[in-house]
Amino acid sequence: MDRQSTKHIGIIGAGPAGLAALKSVLDTPQYKAGLWIPTAFEARENVGGVWLPSPPDHIHPPPTPLYDSLTTNLPHPIMAFSSFAFPPSTPLFPKAAVVQTYLEAFAAHFHLHPHIHLNTRVQGVRWDEITAKWVVTTTSSNHHEFDMLIICNGHHNLPRYPSAIPGLSAWLSNTNNLASHSMFYRNPSSLPLGPDISQKTILVVGGGPSGLDITADLLGVAARVVHSSTGYTPSPNPPSTTTTLNSPTPTPLEPIHKPRPTHFDAPTKRVTFADGTHEVVDYCILATGYEVDYPFFDQRVGVVGGPSPTSPPDDDDDDDGAKFTLPKRLSAPIALSSNKPQSLTNSTWGVAPLARHLFPFPGFYSPSGSGSGSPPSVQDQDQDQFVEGSHQQHQQPQPHPTTLAFLGLLVRVAPLPLVEAQARAALAAFGFYAESVPANQEQEQEQEQGEQGEFGEGEMEERREGEGIDWPAEHTALLARYEVLRAKYRDAAHAHAHAHAHASASAASASGTTGTAETAEEDNKEADKEAEEAYISKQWCRFDDQEQFDYRDALDELACRLSSSPSALMSSSLSLSSAPSTPSAPPPSTPSTPPLNPTPPWARALYPHKAPLRHAWRALEAQGVAEAWVRGVGLGGTLSEEEDGDGRRKRLTPEEEWVGFMWRVLGWWEGQGQGGWGGRRRTRRARRAKFEGNCRVTVKEEG
Repeated sequence: MDRQSTKHIGIIGAGPAGLAALKSVLDTPQYKAGLWIPTAFEARENVGGVWLPSPPDHIHPPPTPLYDSLTTNLPHPIMAFSSFAFPPSTPLFPKAAVVQTYLEAFAAHFHLHPHIHLNTRVQGVRWDEITAKWVVTTTSSNHHEFDMLIICNGHHNLPRYPSAIPGLSAWLSNTNNLASHSMFYRNPSSLPLGPDISQKTILVVGGGPSGLDITADLLGVAARVVHSSTGYTPSPNPPSTTTTLNSPTPTPLEPIHKPRPTHFDAPTKRVTFADGTHEVVDYCILATGYEVDYPFFDQRVGVVGGPSPTSPPDDDDDDDGAKFTLPKRLSAPIALSSNKPQSLTNSTWGVAPLARHLFPFPGFYSPSGSGSGSPPSVQDQDQDQFVEGSHQQHQQPQPHPTTLAFLGLLVRVAPLPLVEAQARAALAAFGFYAESVPANQEQEQEQEQGEQGEFGEGEMEERREGEGIDWPAEHTALLARYEVLRAKYRDAAHAHAHAHAHASASAASASGTTGTAETAEEDNKEADKEAEEAYISKQWCRFDDQEQFDYRDALDELACRLSSSPSALMSSSLSLSSAPSTPSAPPPSTPSTPPLNPTPPWARALYPHKAPLRHAWRALEAQGVAEAWVRGVGLGGTLSEEEDGDGRRKRLTPEEEWVGFMWRVLGWWEGQGQGGWGGRRRTRRARRAKFEGNCRVTVKEEG
């Protein structure tokens, strides 16, 4: 393949991740030289993804879960793209409509719209072994062929319902209509309770941001609000009450806290909780999150890697082949084997195994006709397929790992700057393997490497030492992360498991039976193993506060090295042995190349204060002074309070103004804001701020 031939890059989704990917493509020298051509597909009528509102749909899941009261749960200076700030005077925690306007402005400012196909849903994705291209089938055209595919379809599209709670399915049935997922919620009047909502008891299940917001929405509207979350324990004191215009009878100022529900009974509308208590509930809202879903892949269990011989082709595909398979099942995210990673799996919490939470590993694809057997060796599917003459060596070229990238899988992070870093790294890796190595050098090195074991010692060793992605080290880091999460689970579960086993043994001894304790212990081990795997799957794409910044910087370091010239790389001995998502991963053997866009220190310092900052901002809004506080912040030019050595005060940049403003808000909250609630009039907004502040302390960011 001609190194200078045109490459087509496909992007599925034009939400925040898709916009970041598209903008990153336009920033590359390859695009500016006319060598890369990007195309983004968006199923909806505009860009924005989850932030683009939609009317409620009580039958089918709407395309977005936006409710009317939604605001960001991060200060926008931390949340924003690094290349594009929110306008001056923007509220610190803006409403969803403000974020949507921001994303539209981002797309317009960087001239992204000419490359976006709106109202175009992707129906299928497959790898064509003849043309060595990814083939995308859409609703508005036949087929599009791409050399690289970036998956950015988001993870708020399919509601996640709690599993195995007896009676819940009956509540969700159309016949009873006693429960729904929070995806259908817009405001209290959108619930199917009519004007009598002020006389109703509503249960909200879930301790995440949506659960907290919806619970706060309902306070003062419903007669009673019950908030159920794993991290809650019931309060020994009954909540205080107030009288509102909508409710002539007293209504609670705070919800009734309950642990997780264990049983739903539709005939009596009775819900039982983990502590043995129960409540009679008129309606239940399940704020229980979302499943990661890829409807354009074949997500059936039982097929591995590429297309399955048993997979029926799409109606639009004729005889061109079946969808690329990505089985969807709740299971451990990676194989326990230390020899090689398994093929890709969607655990419903995320996709794994992925190097850097971004790329598949070599061997992730099985060619058609190979069924679910072992993936091919790296010699058969490494980067040689990108160079001229590779088709002569491989009759069925397989996709290189860097031709497929998954953006935005990580949660509980500052998403916009993170997907920017992911996009830069993904494109740098694709460009490196697609264009940087002359064909004759590649073939000579492949001959010298010879035949070696499957993903064993030396097999995945880089052909040019110190260059590219060190796949064995990435795999080691993958296993290290698995062990870190496994240890976290065992630390948390050890005391509970020990107490449960002791109680079971005591019961067996008291009953005079033999073997009961041993049987119970075996059952407990099996249940604990399943719980451990579920925990690891759920936590796999979740980072600690500072871990995300290390990850971002490491991705930019990777992008910087892979974007360097081949001659510079040949003289470099830098290693990619560190895995940014794993604290216990081995460090680089030599000092790293500085990242292209390092995380600013103020973002690391302020991120842990995101919750008190939000409480403070809600309090300022409740007092009616928030707008005055933020007016003019971000314009730049304000004189700093500190003087330099010559006694002069410098003028602050817009970024410095926002940083100083956040510290000011936080200082106010810690000094006087949170201590002055007792004598204030408790408006609905004030109740929300007060309630969320209490809940965050109680559940410690649970959910």
